[in-house]
Amino acid sequence: MDLIETLPPKDETSPEDLVPAFQSTDGLLVAATRSALESQGIPVVVQGEEAQGLLPVNAVVLVPRRRLRDAQDVIQLLEARPESDSPQ
Repeated sequence: MDLIETLPPKDETSPEDLVPAFQSTDGLLVAATRSALESQGIPVVVQGEEAQGLLPVNAVVLVPRRRLRDAQDVIQLLEARPESDSPQ
């Protein structure tokens, strides 16, 4: 039997590696945040998403600890983005 030289890479979405990056009770905002993060290659897990609309709870967007800074940068850009043209 051969021994392995190195362990396989740790799954970056394992629960112990995830940290909160964003939270909101607004389902559309959570979906937009998830989409923006995933478009930048940042893995995302959302807790509480299934309860939105049923209960007044926050959905929490979790990202791997090593990608938190990247996620915060993306979220800042998303928050700074002007609202889309809306009827006045």
